[in-house]
Amino acid sequence: MKAIKIFSVCLLIFCASLSQAQLVKPEPPVKVTFVPAQNAKAGTVIQARIDLEIQKDWHLFSEKPEVPGVTPTKIQFDDSETYTVKKITLPKPTPVYSDVFQKTVSFYEDQISIPVEIELKSGAKGDVKIKGNLHYQSCSKIVCLPPQNLSITGIQKING
Repeated sequence: MKAIKIFSVCLLIFCASLSQAQLVKPEPPVKVTFVPAQNAKAGTVIQARIDLEIQKDWHLFSEKPEVPGVTPTKIQFDDSETYTVKKITLPKPTPVYSDVFQKTVSFYEDQISIPVEIELKSGAKGDVKIKGNLHYQSCSKIVCLPPQNLSITGIQKING
């Protein structure tokens, strides 16, 4: 009987620890920032950018990974009545030999800036909220995390 009580208490502690571990989600090794264009005017195409900061010893796969089954880096923006995203230009990734895949693959590491051409509609004024999503998979030399999404949000001020 005593063994059953001890087992029950241990099981309860294990389950509580497991549920707590699921509640505490580690911070992703990637931070995303929307950088608005300067002097934006309604009815024009502006050049904003997305800055990614990737933690040391982590990388993201390029938008066209050479390895089947890994998640490419992709940026999408929500539809809007005040703007249209015309072009997103991911920079050239860094070729790195991977011991895991036994071949050279293309990664994004450290910090990258991604130019984004945005056409502001002629009726746009004030502060325009820009919303989007970064879809990626981050890996270190020993582990790959599951694919993740990070929200991209920012304000583009319209002058005049």
